[in-house]
Amino acid sequence: MSVRKFKFRMAGVYTGSDNTIRELHYEHLTDNGWQTYDPENYKAGFLIFLFALFNCQHMHFRMKSAERNIQVGAVSGELDAEAKEDWSLTRLDVRIEGKRMAGDPKKDDLDYIVDCMRNCPASTNLKFSNGRTEISFS
Repeated sequence: MSVRKFKFRMAGVYTGSDNTIRELHYEHLTDNGWQTYDPENYKAGFLIFLFALFNCQHMHFRMKSAERNIQVGAVSGELDAEAKEDWSLTRLDVRIEGKRMAGDPKKDDLDYIVDCMRNCPASTNLKFSNGRTEISFS
């Protein structure tokens, strides 16, 4: 049975203590290299599904960081996913790093943010537990 592999990445800039998005850019890996991902121009349903998962986890990273008084100036992240030949998702790894402008995140802050990311509405609909959600601040 073959495995389908998918990769997305994103980079953005925030502004203000509420981590408002100033700019945000998503890309996905294709046979031709990294391509800009715009869900309005790419109608492949499974890619939109993966984008929704990534976008939902990013939203929770941004909002929950602000809730914990962690102001982020820039953000980058990656999503790696695998699915079976029948398109059943079997693995989802998300990594997001924020460039901290203010605040001093402690372990309980990191745990809280990751827990919220894992429980975003899109992620709670996954029927497997094989995956990682990791965050860091520099």
